[in-house]
Amino acid sequence: DGADRSGGFAPPGDVLTTVEQLRKVQEGGEPVVIHVYSDQRHFFGAWMSELAQDVKIVHVNVFTVEEGVIHRLQVRRFPAFVICDGHGNSQQYIPGGWDFMNLGDAVRSATLQVLPYFDTVAPLRSESELDDWLKLHAAGSSGPRVLIFLDDYRRQYMSVFSAARKLSSSHHFAQVSASGWVVDRFRVQRVPSFVVIDPATRQGSTQAPQMVPGDTESLISQVRSATFVLELNEASFEQRCRGEWTGNCAWVALFLVPSRAFSEVEASRKAFRRFREACKAVRQHAGGGIECFWLRHDLAESGPAWRSA
Repeated sequence: DGADRSGGFAPPGDVLTTVEQLRKVQEGGEPVVIHVYSDQRHFFGAWMSELAQDVKIVHVNVFTVEEGVIHRLQVRRFPAFVICDGHGNSQQYIPGGWDFMNLGDAVRSATLQVLPYFDTVAPLRSESELDDWLKLHAAGSSGPRVLIFLDDYRRQYMSVFSAARKLSSSHHFAQVSASGWVVDRFRVQRVPSFVVIDPATRQGSTQAPQMVPGDTESLISQVRSATFVLELNEASFEQRCRGEWTGNCAWVALFLVPSRAFSEVEASRKAFRRFREACKAVRQHAGGGIECFWLRHDLAESGPAWRSA
């Protein structure tokens, strides 16, 4: 709406024109960068396509928008950006000076200052905090842990935040400074890097950490490529077996374990590692037809179903 489209440039994002649309943006639960402009060249550029991979962008033309939108945004100067965290909080950002050397990074940095970064990516300050985060608690989530290694655990990366938010239902993200004990324990060679860890075995999916890619989708793809033996539940059965006891799930091997075993008994983790290796060997030599899961048989939600079966 008013952008300079010469050279085939088409700015990513939606056009916002009404107060109702603004309300949905401000309370929609996801971060949004609102670009407020008045002419066809105000801050438009190819950098928007890169930013749009990490955060949603909407555009507000001050001459075509409802007056209530401008009042609600409290914008008195434009062009400008209003950064919303999706939970009713927002902050204005007007670039200046060196920001224009790399406007995309400048807007990304300003956005990170508004977002609840450490509510999504846990900051780990000590080895005891790390061990507690890695631990598979009796009734806790068995989702893979994604551990980010940085020169300073307080540093923020948009790709890490966006990946953590998009994978929040299945994975848990945290970051730690690559101090001496971290380097020794995880064989960290460079930062920023990451490793995906199975809390049931406390082992990583790779021998050494991988470098954090610059864009969100690449990071998500690499995280998802780490496969482990999953805890049996409706979601994992749907993921691995498509909800059917056929094909690769004609047979299922189930490792039963008390809910506290993985967090308290090293022998249980060792036994599970052997089970995992046995599953790999069966797939390599026998092909498909069998899928492996594990189950905490004494949990309130899964115990009755297991005993009934």
